[in-house]
Formats: sequence, structure tokens, C-alpha cells
Amino acid sequence: MSDFPSANLDKFMLRLPDGMRDQIARDAKANGRSMNAEIVARLEHTSGLKVTPAETLNVQQHVWLSLYCAGVADGNTTAENGKKFADSALPLALARLRELA
Repeated sequence: MSDFPSANLDKFMLRLPDGMRDQIARDAKANGRSMNAEIVARLEHTSGLKVTPAETLNVQQHVWLSLYCAGVADGNTTAENGKKFADSALPLALARLRELA
């Protein structure tokens, strides 16, 4: 079970200008997030609020994807080779991210 059951979270109805929903959906897909997580991440970023554990997970996903892509760029063209590369480098990258936070 999630640490943050959605039934316990605040809900807010939002009206968006034409085209904004589609843009958020595209950005969310590009960032590997749900639309909700994309909106929350943007609000956290612009408001200066503390990053939530849910957002940290998204950072980890982005780091893994970046490492995987770097592995592919280095000639590790199979998913298994990319995963091995990411598994070895991910802890180091996450440690560095924590230092920067």
C-alpha cells in the first residue's frame, strides 16, 4: 500500500485554458510522470516547497532513464546491459543528488 493513499490527499478542481491540458500531458509523458505528478512537481518547484517522497521517486526514475540512455549511447544496446549499467551507477548518482539537495 502506498505511503500516500489518494483518498487522504487534498483534491482541487482546476479549469485550464484551451490546450494547456494537452501540453501538461505531453510534458508529463516526456518526464515519465502522471499529469498529477507533473503539476505537483511544477507547483513545488515554483513555490519553493519541500520535495515530497513521491517526487523523489520521479527523480530516481529520471536518473535511471538517464543512466540507461547513457549506457545505450556507450554501446550497451540491450535492455539487460543498460540495466546492469544503471544498477551500478544509480546509487552513486542518487548520492550526488542528495548532496545537491
